[in-house]
Amino acid sequence: MSEFEMWLYRALATILVVLIGWYLKKLIAKIDELIFTIQELAKNDVKQAGQIENIHDRLRVTDGRLNDHSQRIRKLETTNKKADSNG
Repeated sequence: MSEFEMWLYRALATILVVLIGWYLKKLIAKIDELIFTIQELAKNDVKQAGQIENIHDRLRVTDGRLNDHSQRIRKLETTNKKADSNG
């Protein structure tokens, strides 16, 4: 191999190493961005899970109130029917 060929191969190898390094740097930056996004999504997921549980709790309370009101109305209707039939 001549000296020129050695120089040419070294130059090509250097260029390839630089290009691979640049590509890996961009890839690592993209991976970091994806990791950050996933962490933010996980935080939002936990936050929303708490909000959903809070909504479920309020729904249970509201359901209990509706059942209580429904029972009261039935009692009133029954009482009124008895009063009407007696009166």
